[in-house]
Parts: sequence; structure tokens; C-alpha cells
Amino acid sequence: MNLHITDSSEKVIENYININISEKEQMENLSKLPLSSCEHVHVSEVLQLLPYQDSISLCAMAISKVRLGGRITMSLVDFDSVSVAYINGGINDEQLSKILSKTESVIPSSLVLDNLAKSQITVESIEKRDFFFNITGTRMGNE
Repeated sequence: MNLHITDSSEKVIENYININISEKEQMENLSKLPLSSCEHVHVSEVLQLLPYQDSISLCAMAISKVRLGGRITMSLVDFDSVSVAYINGGINDEQLSKILSKTESVIPSSLVLDNLAKSQITVESIEKRDFFFNITGTRMGNE
């Protein structure tokens, strides 16, 4: 089974269970998926759209769905890059306002990396794209 966590019914991945975080019923379905049942979990750019505690919970729930040998990819807002770009003139007030208007919370990448490590997920890559970190990892170890 493959799982995609998104923020829109229009952003779907074929052959994945697509969960839209803005639909309460779908979020309830996510919690009902068995632990360690997914070959791949893809968390699209959604964690920053939720209140802080909800985004932490969603992150943990997504991680818990990855099966042994399965992969997870997550996109997190890179607020440091946003801040530096603004201070250095790389983005203007309007661009900053657009980014911030869509941002409910910022989860530190270190917290996500710690949660991945605690779940025996080995991080294979961390790439920066625009103002996001893209983290990819594989669950290793015992169930």
C-alpha cells in the first residue's frame, strides 16, 4: 500500500491512498490505517498548513505507517531560507506575505529528523527546493 498526504482533492497520486488533510473524514481514515502497512508514504507540503500540535501529530502518524523496508518522503517549510531571502532582498514584502499567509506553523527539521531516527528510519537524503526541505528515508531495523 502507498499513502499520499495532501491538502487538496486535486493533488492526487495514482495508485496511492490519497488523504486530504482539509477533510475530517479522510483524516479519520488515516488514523485507521494499520501501523507499518505502507511501502511508501509521501507527505506533500502540508505540515505547515496545520496548527503546530496537529502538524506534529500528523508527522508522527505518517511515520508510523511506514513498513519495514518502506520509504517516506516529506516536504517541510524551510523558514530559515525564507527569512534569509527576505533579509537579503531575495523576496519582497508581497512574496513574504504570500508565504506566511499559507503558514500556520513551522516544525523544526531537527524534530522531524529525531522522530524519523526514533522510528528506525534512515535518512537517505535532505534536499532543499525553493523554501522547502525534502527528506527521504527508509525504515530499517526490527518492527
